[in-house]
Amino acid sequence: MLVMGVGPWTALLGSLMFGLSTNHYVLFEAGHTSKIVTIFTSPLLMSGIWLIHKRSYLYGAALFTLGAGLNLYANHPQMTYYLAMVLAIYVVVEFIRAAMAGEWLHIGKMLGIYVLGSLLALGASWSKISSTLDYSKDTMRGKPILTTKGDGTEEAKKGEGLEYDYAMQWSNGTIDILASAVPLAAGGSSVEWVKKDNKLARVLGQNKSFQAPTYWGALPFTSGPAYLGIVAIFLFFFAMFVVKHWIRWWLLSGVILTLIISMGKNFPMINDLFYYYLPYFNRFRTPIQCCR
Repeated sequence: MLVMGVGPWTALLGSLMFGLSTNHYVLFEAGHTSKIVTIFTSPLLMSGIWLIHKRSYLYGAALFTLGAGLNLYANHPQMTYYLAMVLAIYVVVEFIRAAMAGEWLHIGKMLGIYVLGSLLALGASWSKISSTLDYSKDTMRGKPILTTKGDGTEEAKKGEGLEYDYAMQWSNGTIDILASAVPLAAGGSSVEWVKKDNKLARVLGQNKSFQAPTYWGALPFTSGPAYLGIVAIFLFFFAMFVVKHWIRWWLLSGVILTLIISMGKNFPMINDLFYYYLPYFNRFRTPIQCCR
């Protein structure tokens, strides 16, 4: 936010809202450390892209390469993939704007930085990436081993990637999207600690704290809600009217896209197209990660 010209106190507030998001604590509890590192390194990558398009080539290239390198090194390809989908919207629009203005030298510099920075970032983690790509061929994400229907009850999958039902199992429902703005709209977690003075404890006749499934959303189970904070959401929509830069439309489109992807099978109009036609999209499961 400082790179974008936001004041230090406003930037600090935004950083706290980002860093202290409820879901980050859920990820810590579940042991998803690689996912957390991928999330926390994404601002470096985004800052670099912003500076590149603002013609601060040296600092932009440094931040972009460092951010991309750390993001890939965290070794959570799915989170990096989703981030790339959102950033691609911004990059493509900026390239179109530059082309319409006839800024071909600027376009050439940007292309050179992106190619060189991406190669350096990939090279720094290629031992991990290449082994993952090679190993995935012999897993459920690779080509199907069975070529017949087996016992006749289930047909073997037809192509590479995960089976549709398995890939889309953790898909947000409408109530889960609502829970991003409204605390406990879909309940808590599937194993939440309930205090002895809680109404549920009294109904069940419990005289001490106990664990109970307090979640009633569309997911099979969860360690907690992905609450983003109603204040943060209010400030976001407030900024849609205050900020005049076209970047607000990119941010809005990014939010809408990630929410749609997180709904998985509950928004088949878009996600089925991604699953069947977008390269490597069907290698990933738990689409809820997109908005977390």
